[in-house]
Amino acid sequence: MGTSFHVGVREGDSTAGWGVYTVLLALAGTGHAQVPDEAPRSIGVSTPDSTQPVRAYRVPSWHWSRWGLQGGGNANGSDDVRRQTRLDLAPSYEGLWEGERRTARLRAGVDGNLRDTREADAQYRLRLDVSGSYRRYVRGELFVFGEGRGKAQYRGGEAREKAVRVNLDRVRVGGGIGRVRVVTPVVRALRIRGRLRAVGADASMTDADVQAAARQLARRPGYEAVYDRPDKCFWRDLFSKIRAADGPAPFEAFYVADVLREPVGVRREGAELRLGPSLGPTGSYRQ
Repeated sequence: MGTSFHVGVREGDSTAGWGVYTVLLALAGTGHAQVPDEAPRSIGVSTPDSTQPVRAYRVPSWHWSRWGLQGGGNANGSDDVRRQTRLDLAPSYEGLWEGERRTARLRAGVDGNLRDTREADAQYRLRLDVSGSYRRYVRGELFVFGEGRGKAQYRGGEAREKAVRVNLDRVRVGGGIGRVRVVTPVVRALRIRGRLRAVGADASMTDADVQAAARQLARRPGYEAVYDRPDKCFWRDLFSKIRAADGPAPFEAFYVADVLREPVGVRREGAELRLGPSLGPTGSYRQ
């Protein structure tokens, strides 16, 4: 423990012929912080035993889907007051399917509204926005794929000419050979094993446990899309899959969960060749 003195001087009213002096004393502590015996002495970074878990990783078959609905409206007025009616309704759907043989994404939304006032006839509009992608392996490493986005709009009314408009954008279809896997989940699973070793947890992860943890990490986006508290459900399921149903101690659990904050990026493994036409913005069709 060291001591340092800080002296400050402040003069008072000179006309009174006296001064006020203030002396400030501060103690500055020096020394070393004490680390609890049970705290880890490492951040868990170590050279992997082998790259076999990365090469052995296979994408799990799983999917998630989510429905949504938004809407609103109002109505007011009387015979002597301007009448106005408004109604909006917008359902939506989003889904993801992953696996070794098939990968698909779909997002669709419908937006409809109705306007009716005393001064004008009722008018309505309906819009549809769909985007998605699909890939399927038909034999071995041969696959077919398709992706794109489309929009459609329909307008009409009691005294208004009906109109239809369709837009297609970024449409691609074709086939290919090869396979590129995103192996980020298994890289993070190896990091979890390293952190568990660093804290000296009782549960030791085998290569089979690493693969089980990687499959669970691949499903992480589904937890974020479906659950209000994704971390609670995700880590509970992960610890149960690596034969640690009770889970580590709270401090160890937070330390292991911090692995998701590590900037490992997106890691890929493999090679592929894709062939097929690609269509840019195709304009619109109107009637």
